[in-house]
Amino acid sequence: MNLLRKTFAIVTSLTMVAMFMAPAFSVKAEDAATIASLQAMIASLEQTITTLTNSLAAALGGTVTPPPTTGGAITGVPGDFTFTTNLSLGDSGNAVNYLQIVLNSDVETQLAVAGVGSPGNETSYFGPMTKGGVITFQEKYADDVLAVYNLTAGTGFVGSTTRAKLNELLAVAADDGDDTPTPPVVLGITLVSPESDAVDVAIDSDIEAVFNMPLDEATITDASFTVTDANDEEVAGIITYSFDTYEISFDPTEDLANDTLYTVAITTDILSTDGESIEDEISWTFTTAGE
Repeated sequence: MNLLRKTFAIVTSLTMVAMFMAPAFSVKAEDAATIASLQAMIASLEQTITTLTNSLAAALGGTVTPPPTTGGAITGVPGDFTFTTNLSLGDSGNAVNYLQIVLNSDVETQLAVAGVGSPGNETSYFGPMTKGGVITFQEKYADDVLAVYNLTAGTGFVGSTTRAKLNELLAVAADDGDDTPTPPVVLGITLVSPESDAVDVAIDSDIEAVFNMPLDEATITDASFTVTDANDEEVAGIITYSFDTYEISFDPTEDLANDTLYTVAITTDILSTDGESIEDEISWTFTTAGE
């Protein structure tokens, strides 16, 4: 029983800390780094509370209830998925991809109208474009997401309140979308490197694009996948394709020029093994580092 009392005491203490930490700090909204740090601390405490509470329930012979699933009615988000981890600039993975899909489901928070990051062309990388979409999302739902921190401006950090709102919207979509047929999956890009609008890119970088389904290798040519410089001159290089990861990789024959804007373009001539093509040409730009 001593262990149980100790566990209960820890849970109680951490709960009180989590309840009063946010109001205790007076942070300027523009200080995003500090805000994100505080949110991460709070989220960590909440996770610790959940873990200790579950341990206490198990020790007392109770049952541990898993987090509810959202239903995943937004096309592209699995029905058993729930946002459970914090996300921030530089992160990557499925959760980032699903985050972008949710953001793109609302025209007010949509990341892009066309090209990389647009609906059907979401990536798995949390870059500046995703951060901007998260900020817009947080400010749209400020009463639910920001008010608890006494903020009016979004931070771009996906912490506990942002995750809760994302999960709420998925659940609402599930309730409203039971009778809606699921659209067919279309060929699209899930990840590009360098990312769109990236700067200070190393001049010896390869250019890569990962698709969401296997491709017909015969359709991947120097005409359907091109890299051009600021003068619209094509960059020479070797194109390879991975059947395991659905990734096209372009290795420039020579190092790219310093401090130069490059454009990558993928045409509708690239097809999946089922004969599907992307809906529109996809292009993005990046800028190499200076000397």
